[in-house]
Amino acid sequence: RYEGFIKKENIDYEEFLNNPESFFDLGEKFNWERNHSANLTTEFPNALRRSVFISLCSYLENSLNVLCDVYAEQLALSINFKDIHGNGIERSKSYLIKVIHIDFPDSSNWDKIKKLQEIRNKIVHTYSKISNDDKVISTIKDFNYLTLYPLNSSSIIQIEELFLGTVIEIFSDFYKELQDSIMKKV
Repeated sequence: RYEGFIKKENIDYEEFLNNPESFFDLGEKFNWERNHSANLTTEFPNALRRSVFISLCSYLENSLNVLCDVYAEQLALSINFKDIHGNGIERSKSYLIKVIHIDFPDSSNWDKIKKLQEIRNKIVHTYSKISNDDKVISTIKDFNYLTLYPLNSSSIIQIEELFLGTVIEIFSDFYKELQDSIMKKV
């Protein structure tokens, strides 16, 4: 939906550029800017996709944390996942394996999730800017719909429209595997 809105905004903007005198309202809408198209076609969509990607990764991490909390509460355990060494999804994984004794799905989906977390960390901590010799470049190349936009001696991670669907599919497949592991334990 948001991609469609941005495309329509760009069409309106192009209309304004081609005939600003007859589209006074559009001129005011775009503050009479003459270079707004780059923002509408590249900057805004990429910022929005980055935000959604970061939110998806946060949701995954939080859902694993909640799962750990539910087990700790239901089993009346004195140790919770925060007592385990590590951070993020790896800490939850360790808790589920070592404390709850779940046969955690160490599948290709989990490997992809760890790579997605690495990319997410770069996006969050460097606002998508990476040096051209950064090791995350090879990780980025493992995924379709992620590109690197060159910028002097660095690059910017660009997220294409279809990437988010890929992320959702990977997460969904992982959740199914995790659910199967939980059901085997029950």
